[in-house]
Amino acid sequence: MREIKFRGKVINHKNKKYNEMWVYGYIVEVMGMPSKFYIEQLSDWNLNMRWEVDPKTVGQFIGQKDKKGKEIYKGDILKTGLRNRDVKYEEGAYWIDGDTRTINKNLLTQIVTRYLEVIGDIYSNPELLNSLNQNDK
Repeated sequence: MREIKFRGKVINHKNKKYNEMWVYGYIVEVMGMPSKFYIEQLSDWNLNMRWEVDPKTVGQFIGQKDKKGKEIYKGDILKTGLRNRDVKYEEGAYWIDGDTRTINKNLLTQIVTRYLEVIGDIYSNPELLNSLNQNDK
């Protein structure tokens, strides 16, 4: 069974050094604040820490790791040989940069763990996709 967790970039923290930091954990809904997103994570001291995150950067773990063992989240950029592609999610299905073919889960796992590598994300490293798009023309 796939582990359900999310990541997002911290915003509005009183200590500015934490802003733009990635945090990983679970989405938390705060009553009376429907437009704000929070991720709660268990700290090293067994305390739950709640971080306000930028809603645009929230991405769910897809249940797969790349060839180096790094977890893959929606919005990651994957190196797939000659092309860099981003991970997308819609209507309960994940795919890589517009490839909407249905792939057997076992085959997908083999492809991801053998060939794909996370090299950045569309929020911190958009130039990785921009330079790719220029090369494709």
